[in-house]
Amino acid sequence: MLEGDSSREGLLSYLISRGDVEATRLLSIEGGYGDLQLLNCIVLAAIGIGANEMRERIDGWYDNHLIDTLTVSQKYVHQRLSTSFESCRERLRERQSGYIRDVSAEMGGMHGFREKIEKKSANRGYVPLEVPISPKIGRNDPCHCGSGKKFKKCHGVG
Repeated sequence: MLEGDSSREGLLSYLISRGDVEATRLLSIEGGYGDLQLLNCIVLAAIGIGANEMRERIDGWYDNHLIDTLTVSQKYVHQRLSTSFESCRERLRERQSGYIRDVSAEMGGMHGFREKIEKKSANRGYVPLEVPISPKIGRNDPCHCGSGKKFKKCHGVG
């Protein structure tokens, strides 16, 4: 739709029909509403195209607690539904939302796909202390303190 390959009316019709089916399904579940994710996505798609025609329907979904208010608040939905389709479309174009034309450029900003990841150290200038490695003292070797006793009878007692 953003690219002009489908109509706003077609998407709006789909969102309304799919939303009604999902709301009916959620209301029919005994003891709870189940997963609200699909209906939340439908609301987000509706505000993405400024579908003010769905305002009453969406308000009903909120009234029936079918929308996760932590995901999207009703106040935010009202503000965004009032936006014209042309403004929504222009905002998406400014953010370069649409078909991916260059996969490398699209994914290049993602952490796991960067060519070179710079490691930032919180302890800049920190040099680790080098600990000298000495040979291990055996239990039957003379003790390092110079007592003449075996290590196991002197400092190795424990």
